[in-house]
Amino acid sequence: YQPEPEAPDVTIDSSSPTVGDVIDIYLGEYINQRRQPKGAKETRRILERAALKDLLASPIETLTRQQLVDVIRAEADAGKNAQAGKTLQEFTSAIEYAIGTHRLPDEFINIGELAKRSLKQAGVKLTANRRQRYLTDNETRQFLAWLPGSGFTQNHRYAMTLALETGCRTGEAISAAWQDFDLDAGAWNIPKTKTDIPREIKLPQQTVAWLRAAAMVASDSAYLCPSPEGGHVQQKSITEQAWHLRKRKSEQWQALKIPTWAPHDLRRTCRTGLARLGCPRPVAEAILGHAGDTVVATYDLHQYFIEGGEWLQKWADHLDTLRPATPRHLKVVS
Repeated sequence: YQPEPEAPDVTIDSSSPTVGDVIDIYLGEYINQRRQPKGAKETRRILERAALKDLLASPIETLTRQQLVDVIRAEADAGKNAQAGKTLQEFTSAIEYAIGTHRLPDEFINIGELAKRSLKQAGVKLTANRRQRYLTDNETRQFLAWLPGSGFTQNHRYAMTLALETGCRTGEAISAAWQDFDLDAGAWNIPKTKTDIPREIKLPQQTVAWLRAAAMVASDSAYLCPSPEGGHVQQKSITEQAWHLRKRKSEQWQALKIPTWAPHDLRRTCRTGLARLGCPRPVAEAILGHAGDTVVATYDLHQYFIEGGEWLQKWADHLDTLRPATPRHLKVVS
């Protein structure tokens, strides 16, 4: 049950609210109250500085289905399918909120819903393209030799190495707190995950070794990847750094002569590597924290902690055969 919205604190001329007015009210009264600051900031960016930026001053009542379809489609045609879909979803919700709080008349037709139907009928994809990229053994060998001098910060190298060795998400690695590691037991508890289901990973010996070295240097930090401003660095900083290195065509980036890759591909590389080694699917999926089949996930609550550790150790041993003679990736700079 969702209670009716309270009477608005902000009023606008109901005869001529603009697209910007509707967005401002949605952000100020709904989003800012229900989402974390980071999420609220991202929603504002999507609605005010992305596809809709040229429509903000337009009266909402004169906005046509075709206008909205055109700007969303242009965003999708530029390869930003997921952002286009998110923009349309949030804008549709903003209009619905304006109707619910009587900023727009009850009979007002939500132009966002009409645009969704048109785009669906036209076959416009509004979700991210599914990636299938992973690094082959040869590419992984090159990557491991390249990473120390790649131009990525030490925090980024930690996060990517952890993702490659354990199959974790880079966001999980970036936000890893030292209190969540039990290095004596070789265990890492991940309390916050994308699926909201905590999980525990049995770490390979190689991972424990470089984490111990990192912990000695970062004795005054609460996080594996600390930020100078406090807390941990942001996950997007990895992809942003990769984008800058690629965009500038830096010597460091060009030194890695493999097809285009993304940091998240390292997680997929681990999963693919486990499969090649013969890891049973339920164990591999548990390592990555995938929910799996709904029925199986509901009744099979075993987390495969021991089994997962055994297979991650096999994967780490395999990675050792691909590393350069001097494993510089383990070097920790104070």
